[in-house]
Amino acid sequence: MIVDVKRLAEEYGHFSSRMLGFVAPKSVTDFNNTIQELNASVTRGADSFEWSTKRREISLRSTKDYDRPGKSSKQVTPSISFVCKFEKLEIPGKAPKRKKYWRILKKCVCELNIYVSEDEDNGQASVRLHADLKNPNQWGPLLHMQINEHDCDGIAVPRTPHAFVLPQDCLDFWLGELYHEEWRRLGISSQGHAIMRAAQTRRLEALGKATWEFMRGKRTGPALAIADLELDPEFLYSVSE
Repeated sequence: MIVDVKRLAEEYGHFSSRMLGFVAPKSVTDFNNTIQELNASVTRGADSFEWSTKRREISLRSTKDYDRPGKSSKQVTPSISFVCKFEKLEIPGKAPKRKKYWRILKKCVCELNIYVSEDEDNGQASVRLHADLKNPNQWGPLLHMQINEHDCDGIAVPRTPHAFVLPQDCLDFWLGELYHEEWRRLGISSQGHAIMRAAQTRRLEALGKATWEFMRGKRTGPALAIADLELDPEFLYSVSE
């Protein structure tokens, strides 16, 4: 899957300015480091690099606004982390300027932990799940979400199909779940909303078209075809030509 990392950094910059107000004070520095790290890798033109939260959980504000209107839900404290690995894309001849920042996405895992607020200090999350780009030779949907298998005696299923895998997309979805009304109000009015919306639309359209083409060549039904989806390593996932 090919990603334009320069555009990724621009998107994440807009997204992070919107998300910053939801980050717990103790994690602001770690969160800001994710912005600086990505920008630094792109600026120096690194062929291959890892972009991550450095195995640290970014704690978010406690919330009760996640179930339904008027319901007094249990207060929870979420945290997130992610790791993405990019590798050089070999382009024969002299690469066109617009492809200078194209990289192959080799790994992408975004994790969400949800703590009942009084249990945050002891590290016992009530819910741990992740969105993932599946590993080579792994069964299941190419992009999927699953409960942390270490909480289930190592059982790595079910892996349910997920529409997105890049950090800003997964976080956009999760924050919309955790801070339902506030996140939506802020999103529509925030700077960069149109850029994020257009980029997510391009990714979803590209993945949807590729999935449809893959299903057409299979004898199984659509549900199993989605579970078996394979794409060319150089599938244009997050680029605009």
